[in-house]
Amino acid sequence: MVFAGQGAQWAGCGKELYDAEPAFRRVVDAVDALGAAWRGQAGFSLRDACFGAPQERLDECELAQPVTFMIEVALTELLKTWGVRPGCVIGHSVGEAAAAYAAGLYDLPEAAGLAFHRATLEQRTARSGRMLAVGLNRSGAEQILREAGTRALEIACENAPASTVICGPGEDVDRAVAVLEQRRVPHRLLRGNVAFHSRAMDVIEADLRASLAFLDHRRRRAGIPFVSSVTGEVTENLDAAYWWSNVRRPVRFMAAVRAAARDFRPDVVLEVSPHTTLTPAVRQILAREGQPPACVRTLARGEDPRLSVRQALGALSRAGVGTENTARME
Repeated sequence: MVFAGQGAQWAGCGKELYDAEPAFRRVVDAVDALGAAWRGQAGFSLRDACFGAPQERLDECELAQPVTFMIEVALTELLKTWGVRPGCVIGHSVGEAAAAYAAGLYDLPEAAGLAFHRATLEQRTARSGRMLAVGLNRSGAEQILREAGTRALEIACENAPASTVICGPGEDVDRAVAVLEQRRVPHRLLRGNVAFHSRAMDVIEADLRASLAFLDHRRRRAGIPFVSSVTGEVTENLDAAYWWSNVRRPVRFMAAVRAAARDFRPDVVLEVSPHTTLTPAVRQILAREGQPPACVRTLARGEDPRLSVRQALGALSRAGVGTENTARME
């Protein structure tokens, strides 16, 4: 299972599943209650924001990240009721919070607290810059940075052999866009106004380490291997220092997928997210495998999630993944 980070969320995602599936509804309600307690606002509802807020509001860190977490952990528990359990997990950026929960490293309050604190602190960095997806590998993207003539831009994500994300102040990103257009390199500006995984995060380091200190003594053995997109290897020591690295260092998603393929040889990669964002990268990374695993998505933006999940279960069954109790889905 791979868990997406910020950017997968969309207005109304999961509403039909919430109405139809008790297991999904139970987890959403639990995260909603934790969110109200965390914010100290009896009237605040993360659930209502997810199902009713406009997209512009959901694109802000303070909602985007916990909403994504909420949907992903609810999907994880729903899939579990049908006998779908991962052999290993990978998270992309904030998706590692849901992945850590799925691996059994944290219980729901701990994982939710992580997602809430991370989101609140990163919200402070709003208007720090932009994120730009580039159709090049890391060395190619670094060449673009040099040609743009600025030292303000950084590598934020290494997603696939021809998929890298750079970030930095808006005017410097514009310089990189000009170079990319001149060279006719595929590129896309991502939604949002934060330069994630860059020096823009440095202002929240002390507060993030302090707010997540409660995780320093939560040491559990993972029931399921957690392949880190910070280190690119299996790890279990997810303390506050780890989560600072998760925020500040580049996302090494490609390295994590390659490590999982090498160590666990999965037959299927299931993207657990509100919308498909990682599956194209996974396919690109594993394209050179002799028999690359099947890639299956869960939800998709604007699509009835009940239909999406039924299609996912069918795809899993065709790929040889046993599922249970699916006949009751009508």
